[in-house]
Amino acid sequence: MIPAPRRLVLAAVLAAPAIARAQQQRPVTIIVPFAAGGSTDVLSRLMAERMTQTLGQTVLVENRAGGNTIVGAEYVARAQPDGNTLLMAAGTTLSINPIVVKNLPYKVEDFAPITLATTYPFGIITQNKGPADIPALVAAAKAMPTTVPQLLGTKGFHGRAAQREAPRWLRCIAAAKALEDLPPLHLPTNAPPPPRVWADRDLAAAERLQTARPLLQEKADDLKLPLENLLTPDYLRRVAWRPPAEVSEAAIAEELRELGARPWQIRLVAPLITGAFLNPQPLPPKEAREPKESSA
Repeated sequence: MIPAPRRLVLAAVLAAPAIARAQQQRPVTIIVPFAAGGSTDVLSRLMAERMTQTLGQTVLVENRAGGNTIVGAEYVARAQPDGNTLLMAAGTTLSINPIVVKNLPYKVEDFAPITLATTYPFGIITQNKGPADIPALVAAAKAMPTTVPQLLGTKGFHGRAAQREAPRWLRCIAAAKALEDLPPLHLPTNAPPPPRVWADRDLAAAERLQTARPLLQEKADDLKLPLENLLTPDYLRRVAWRPPAEVSEAAIAEELRELGARPWQIRLVAPLITGAFLNPQPLPPKEAREPKESSA
């Protein structure tokens, strides 16, 4: 499997006011362009529950699946721009469909992004005997048929529908053949060990982490955000385990940017992390940190 990040973005119709100013007469509705029960649906329902508590206004989830997310996206694009109809948009909706669908009933510009809801691993999977990596996959694409008769002679590609789609498939094959290289896949390496062993392996790193965590938690509470929305916990662990050679706000911001943090996240947390790293609070002695055995 060739891993790649998949992103989900919560978006509203362009020119919609802020959610907090949405009309109170009716609930906010998050449109999920997938069937119920999938990961996007589950995430949306968890967010809706938390948004209801935070906004003091009912937030509902409505599934409008079909057409490779086009049905749900079109519904939101045509909705009244009052901030009450939101779209849980996947990469399919805003990145892939505008490229591969000829007469798309919506435009990316129809939506205004609100927040990055989540990222999680996605992948390209091939047969056991198929291409094992991206270069092999590109090479296989370049070896594909170049004419309609050759394509229609491919196993599993037959029938009237295949004949209608053959020209589009050939255009995709031609585009793949034109690729000289693909952007490098960013996979964070040298992951730090579990925080529970930091104090034994690197006391200074443990002190940096334990000092920064409460500051970020306090900021998240002030903003009424889950801590993981303010900054992915793994980003904090990585920068605490291996900080820049010279700790400064600019250096911390650059480290977070390379890890994938969003600009607004960096703006909020870089000063806090920098202060924590420059003035870490000492941990208690080891014997005080270890749980004492209870006497029977």
